[in-house]
Amino acid sequence: VHKQKPNLSPAIFEVRDVSYSKDNHVLIEDISISINSGEIIAIAGSNGSGKTTFSKCLAGLIPSRGDIKFCGHFLGDWPEDQKWSRLGYVFQNPEHQFITDSVMEEINYSLQSKEQTAQKYKNKDILRTLRMADHVNSHPFSLSQGQKRRLSVAVMLVNGQEVLIMDEPTFGQDAVTSKEIIDFAVNAVPGTGSIIMITHDMDLVDRYADNVLVMEKGKMIFYGAPGILWNQPGILARASLRLPFLKELEMQMEGKYAVK
Repeated sequence: VHKQKPNLSPAIFEVRDVSYSKDNHVLIEDISISINSGEIIAIAGSNGSGKTTFSKCLAGLIPSRGDIKFCGHFLGDWPEDQKWSRLGYVFQNPEHQFITDSVMEEINYSLQSKEQTAQKYKNKDILRTLRMADHVNSHPFSLSQGQKRRLSVAVMLVNGQEVLIMDEPTFGQDAVTSKEIIDFAVNAVPGTGSIIMITHDMDLVDRYADNVLVMEKGKMIFYGAPGILWNQPGILARASLRLPFLKELEMQMEGKYAVK
């Protein structure tokens, strides 16, 4: 189980009163949080609650109102290439990331762009771990949805960014592969970095996250440790979140939880 690492300053993200509107609809409203070095943050909530939109605000992919500082500097002050050398974003739709004609080329392209040739030997390890070793010559678009998602995560991980924002990185994966993907990300990111992942998988949140941001209709309705969230049935219900399997089991054994 992930152990919280010591906090180091400055914070990775300092977010103050961030809002985002599109076509006169408010999609994100007045969110303020701080994400520290070494933290793994989960973003949860029902479909349409604004999770992806907020993550794109964090990455500067869409223009938001309010203040976002990334590693001590306002997001808008970062030259794009410098920002992306430190921040990786794994899209919900993996196809948005693929630009070459084979799985191995895709990974090599990422490495070339960083000139980290010393890491090339890791390619095969990465592909083996994510069960992609038999697909090195496959065209990325010919892969299954699950394989595409694993490749999109692998491509980000070889880049060596210290902060990763991942939008549903384990969607469509079984429990074993989900754990492998997140373990892989945790090992790839330095201890001073951070992982921010949007997920519906409360077992992953329980296992890995230091804090969880719960959203509803573009607003933050909870931000804190998962252990506190599991004891807030009202918030879980509002956000359509279920308890993690082990927590549910524990509550059933304690007689606190009505079995339907």
